[in-house]
Amino acid sequence: MATVYFHLGKGRVRVDIPDSNLLGVYTPSERKPVGSAGWEVRRSLSNPIGSEPIPNQIRGGDKVLVILDDHTRQTPARAIVPGILDELFRAGIDRRDVEFVFALGTHRYMTMDEMVEKAGRDVMESFRVFNHHWREQSMLVDLGSTRSGIPIEVNRKLVEADWSIGVGNIVAHRVAGYTGGAKIVQPGLSGAATTAGTHLIAGEYPGEEILGKAENPVRREMEEIGRKAGLSMIFNTVLDAAGRMIGAFAGDMVEAHREGVELSERIYGIQIPCKADVVVIDSHPADSDMWQAVKAIEAAELATKPGGTIVLLSPCLEGISSEHPELERYGYMKPAAAKAMMESGKLEDPVAVAAMIHVGGILERFRVIAYTIGIDKKETETLGFEYAPSAQEAVDRALRDAGPSAEVIAFKRGAEIVPKVGGR
Repeated sequence: MATVYFHLGKGRVRVDIPDSNLLGVYTPSERKPVGSAGWEVRRSLSNPIGSEPIPNQIRGGDKVLVILDDHTRQTPARAIVPGILDELFRAGIDRRDVEFVFALGTHRYMTMDEMVEKAGRDVMESFRVFNHHWREQSMLVDLGSTRSGIPIEVNRKLVEADWSIGVGNIVAHRVAGYTGGAKIVQPGLSGAATTAGTHLIAGEYPGEEILGKAENPVRREMEEIGRKAGLSMIFNTVLDAAGRMIGAFAGDMVEAHREGVELSERIYGIQIPCKADVVVIDSHPADSDMWQAVKAIEAAELATKPGGTIVLLSPCLEGISSEHPELERYGYMKPAAAKAMMESGKLEDPVAVAAMIHVGGILERFRVIAYTIGIDKKETETLGFEYAPSAQEAVDRALRDAGPSAEVIAFKRGAEIVPKVGGR
């Protein structure tokens, strides 16, 4: 019997899996970290990819916006911001002309403690810092639409800034292919209509055509939006499985991002021998609520045989999604039903509809058993999942129903990986 410990928030949960069934336990790679995060930040900023160094782009008197991703992301912003500020001050920018915004997308507003943890107390005490108020129309600017017709509404501060830089991290993502790059603007600093537009496009494609693919239709939309909104530069990191910085990429939102993707793929691209009847996966580090945790289900889809079972292990201490109550009310419906309800006006949150379509499509082809701490049995079943009172019960049930010869694959840190069939 193999004993596997999965991430569960800040702790772990134990699961026993018969050796005869277990094909393997997989996790992102660990690499030798950079010797000094501060040194890597300075190196990247002094040698940007596809753009000039910061002092060559700006001058004293310019209004600068520094964009940070939110508490749901692992980006080590506190290690990055000092290097960016040094470059700004070297170019003659006054600290009174620098503002910070947290790119929430359609996530909840960050608390003061979370902002301090992310940006550092010095930033919170010395600069104007605010959350992206994505629900407030007065905070958004209409920039027309993309070539495909997606409306572009972005944070007013970004449009009014003379220069801006987006700070993020690069891992696999079901909607954008990878995080990072222009994603700091869409959905990071966009209105709900813009975010719904890109996410609904993603729902038109199977997961294997988007997840872990840097070049995809949704990413092209995001980059068009980022250009029109005026994003000047990005600073993206790549972390290993232990959360250590192994690379930093500053520069153009496309060129620098793609170089970062190449490194990220070597860490988070997981080679597996074949698809399995049962995939057991935790959602770490995307585990605050189910809105984040489904990233693990979307990854597991690529490793599960048709009709197979996905076992999701996630704490979800904040429940399903406080910002998207229609998801809590209706769950992950079949795509056709969700679209019909949106067209009839019964569903008014298009971003929630996009999420329903993504996961509802998976539920049409796979069974999902979920063990969570923050979501009860009724809520779990409303979502369309089977409820399990413990992690071991979830795995035992999946194995019992799949039969004695069922093949099992286990993934840790499942929200960031890209399973790839055919490797060792």
